[in-house]
Amino acid sequence: MPPKGSLPLKADGTPDYTSIDASPISKVLTATIRKLLVKEVRFSSFKRNSASQQPPDRLVWRVFVLTCIDLHFGGQVGEDLDKRPWTNFDGLLTSVRNVNDMDGTAKDVQIRAQRVFAGILPALGIGWVIPLWKKALGPVFPQWFSNYAFVLVFTTLFPWLMGPMKGVDEVDVPVPTTLRKLFKNLPEKFSVPQAVKAERCRFLESTQCASVCVNTCKVPSQNWLYEDFGMKLHIQVGGVDKSISYTPLQMARNDLKRLNPNYDDFSCQWKFNVQPPPLAQDEAVMVPCFAKCDSDVKGQKDAFRQLARAESGFGMADGVDKYTGETLEQVPPRNQPSIIKYIQVLRILRK
Repeated sequence: MPPKGSLPLKADGTPDYTSIDASPISKVLTATIRKLLVKEVRFSSFKRNSASQQPPDRLVWRVFVLTCIDLHFGGQVGEDLDKRPWTNFDGLLTSVRNVNDMDGTAKDVQIRAQRVFAGILPALGIGWVIPLWKKALGPVFPQWFSNYAFVLVFTTLFPWLMGPMKGVDEVDVPVPTTLRKLFKNLPEKFSVPQAVKAERCRFLESTQCASVCVNTCKVPSQNWLYEDFGMKLHIQVGGVDKSISYTPLQMARNDLKRLNPNYDDFSCQWKFNVQPPPLAQDEAVMVPCFAKCDSDVKGQKDAFRQLARAESGFGMADGVDKYTGETLEQVPPRNQPSIIKYIQVLRILRK
């Protein structure tokens, strides 16, 4: 059980988000993102079906017609099979799972989710914020101020998605001498947070799926902020306990879930202006599926299952993993030392 956070707990031990969900900001953003997800499912399904059934010239025409229809109806074309209100968080999760479970590789899921993120500000009628920040404001602000601006945005607008958050990784910023002379009570320096920590990420805990976390939140968020705003971002899920050493027997018993990283407390940190490592080397992806994961593709796209398939040959066709679209040559780079050791132990135990 994750540690208790700042919110009251319901009878089942999960946080009660009633107060957060009642906020107008929460309702607007939940409904907006859910509608974008529904539209993405429809668009991706249409594009996939059309690509398999239509010649290129007719496909272009059909995509053009679809776009015109969506524009005419304000982008609301699409059907959400979950009949709960648009502002219902669990209803939004249904759309998230639909996007995650569609045919295609993990990369396809990341691209779909990034399109949703990129559509949020335009859907709210403030798409002009993107070029204003990237071309005018971002380049002139000191880095500590830019980082802090994003801290303010996420702690203010996204508790409904990530749960209660706070600013962390503070840096000391000196107060200019001229200001201190003008205002005698000003301190010599002040502390400004440069990152955000969600004490118990609601999205991760609710989906109970590391794959959904990585492919529909972590990777697309990192790519979106960098491509649209020029802000590097590294999202770290959980925490790594470097003080614990694990024996080969523990590793063989599938205790690696505690290694890299620890998903048990559902904590999450968004570190701004930090270059994320290549995904194949990111500790957040090297975990097995959660026991409670209800995804239709559970166990098919996470890195541990991929290594197991590569080891056994199951799910491989002509040297390609049919679930992820990767070749065997592309799998080894994911093998961090702990994972390589795990595979070696399994081989020993099989003999």
